[in-house]
Amino acid sequence: MRCLVFSDIHGRAESLDLLPDDEGLVKFCLGDICAGDPEGAGRVLDWLRGQGVVCVSGTHDRPVVDDGALAWFREMEERLRREGRGNPGLLRRFQKDALRLRRELDGEQLKYISSMPETRTVTCGGRVIQMIHDSPLAREDLTKSRILNVEIARANFGHPSFVGDILLVGHSHVPLVYREWEGEVTETVFDGPGRVELLEGRYILNPGSLQRLRSYPRYNERTRVFEGDDRVTYGILDLDEGTFEVRFIKLV
Repeated sequence: MRCLVFSDIHGRAESLDLLPDDEGLVKFCLGDICAGDPEGAGRVLDWLRGQGVVCVSGTHDRPVVDDGALAWFREMEERLRREGRGNPGLLRRFQKDALRLRRELDGEQLKYISSMPETRTVTCGGRVIQMIHDSPLAREDLTKSRILNVEIARANFGHPSFVGDILLVGHSHVPLVYREWEGEVTETVFDGPGRVELLEGRYILNPGSLQRLRSYPRYNERTRVFEGDDRVTYGILDLDEGTFEVRFIKLV
């Protein structure tokens, strides 16, 4: 069984044309489908529905249909302004984007967003696969919402909601793999196309982003390579061979 794994499209519908056209692939999307452009977001939503993609919602999807999620952006903006840190203006833009999408997407598209859960658990190829946009710890500790180093990965492996063999995550826009085996956690960050063999143990797999890659040297110096990177990425999870491959595509 082979799975196409992708995340963080942010309305960039043209990236979908870069994905392999293979009817044998089970398709998993890890959220952040929407962005401020209703046309692009609408095209992405229609494609996901038409392809029968198994989806979870992301931080930019839920506020489009959920007042509580929209309020969270507002609360975070106010908190950053009070504390004089971060980028509260960006959070204000996210709120405006969500409200615009709420007004301009059609009823079926909004219904589709509402139908996406925050987490899913599926059994494929004899493995229990969990899906979440950010991380199991995101609602308890925002500093661990992006799984970007061994310490954060270890904390998420230890979360009681992580009960599967493989956890698929997005959110960070960084393609990577964490493996937990016999108390040790190891890391693979992909700075180019590559493949890892899935051995014994549990795994956290991130396919990167179909919008753009990001750099987080504060959390992981190895991500600095993605500064100004114009490539997009997706993953192929082969449960028959026991491998996870990350593919890079340069946008033209």
